[in-house]
Amino acid sequence: TANRYRYSIQSFPAKGGKVMIVSLMLGAISLSVIWYGGRAVKLSQRRNFIRHYRFPPGLLLKLQRTHPQIEAKDYALAAQALRQFFLAYLLSNKQNVAMPSRLADDLWHEFILYTRQYAEFCRLAFGSFFHHTPAAAIGPNRETNTGLRRIWWHTCKEENISPHAPFRMPLLFALDSKLNIAHGHRYTLASMAALDW
Repeated sequence: TANRYRYSIQSFPAKGGKVMIVSLMLGAISLSVIWYGGRAVKLSQRRNFIRHYRFPPGLLLKLQRTHPQIEAKDYALAAQALRQFFLAYLLSNKQNVAMPSRLADDLWHEFILYTRQYAEFCRLAFGSFFHHTPAAAIGPNRETNTGLRRIWWHTCKEENISPHAPFRMPLLFALDSKLNIAHGHRYTLASMAALDW
């Protein structure tokens, strides 16, 4: 009986230790699932917020002053392109991005001037303020090209286009050319497909 008692006391820490390790592992897994699940829900909410966001009244009229040659129906395209840019920034995990459209960039400038609305938009869409990055075209600056590639990837995915073998341009990259924007950025399918991936 003494040996049996000694055996069970010696084995208890080993069994208890295993139970403790398993409990800790299950707890860590549960916390990870909750954290990632919560993050996925938050990302989905932010995507929906951006997609359905109504820009402040008068914003598109301000854009009309700087681009009077554009027809009224085309301002909705500029707003959609800017939403596409914001979605791409969000989906890139808020990494460095570059704005590929002069017209969408002008609309972004106007939006920033609505300081309270823009700050609130950023808080709800990204969780923090999104500082302006200038419009840019593909060129020798590798950081700019990286930002454009990132936007290209996400806008293509948004429109079900293969980033490596595109059959058409996503709206954000086609906008300036489509609307013949003076000093706008022009892209070709060949130049985008040939990006250094």
